[in-house]
Amino acid sequence: MVENLKTPATLKRVFVIEDDAATRESIAMSFEFTFSDVEVLQFDRAAGVRQSLEEEAPDLITVDLGLPDGDGLGLIREIRTISDVPILVVSARDDDSTLVAAIRLGADAFLIKPVSLVAIQAHVEAVLRLQDRPARNTESDLIIELASCTVDLGRGMVEVNGVEESLTKTELYFLTTLGSVSGRIVPMEDLKTGVWGDPDVADATVKMAVHRLRQKIGDDNTEHPIIVNHRSVGYSLAER
Repeated sequence: MVENLKTPATLKRVFVIEDDAATRESIAMSFEFTFSDVEVLQFDRAAGVRQSLEEEAPDLITVDLGLPDGDGLGLIREIRTISDVPILVVSARDDDSTLVAAIRLGADAFLIKPVSLVAIQAHVEAVLRLQDRPARNTESDLIIELASCTVDLGRGMVEVNGVEESLTKTELYFLTTLGSVSGRIVPMEDLKTGVWGDPDVADATVKMAVHRLRQKIGDDNTEHPIIVNHRSVGYSLAER
């Protein structure tokens, strides 16, 4: 039996949009194990989602990108025209362009198939813990101005001294997670879950990722760093 996660918020209704029946049932089961009174509505295609969204008002949606009647990215775009509901992408696609596109369109997290029940639970917890942040950023707010560089989350690029360089998936997740909470501290466990999908990932893995990201964004000011390490607590982002 899977132990229920301690979540900062409760879910009353979830939409699971997935054309594979076994995967859809597995995702639905992860919510039913975690939230005792949750109602899970399952869809095997994009058709009907918009109307149900307007009528049912879910607290969270999972979206597969390979739907039989359209691209899941298009569905995310459509959802964002009418709702700010958290969106968790669960997809077999693992290329950088798809990841960036999903984030730019408004997805809150991205899991690559096959995914475990525990990984889904952990990502849902991380998304919910960030739901007390200010209202969702507009497209222009996908640009983060830092002391040494400009980060374009939508394009997955960083510009330092006029030179652009692409961000890796891990770096993009890291900066998106820190940037979404307006300089507040992201606890280490939430950071590990949101970026790596595993709250038990080694601290050394996080430190190495931060070290490489600091090199990429020119974060070499030890007295006033851009990525601030709050010892034994977590990290925050010092915006300009």
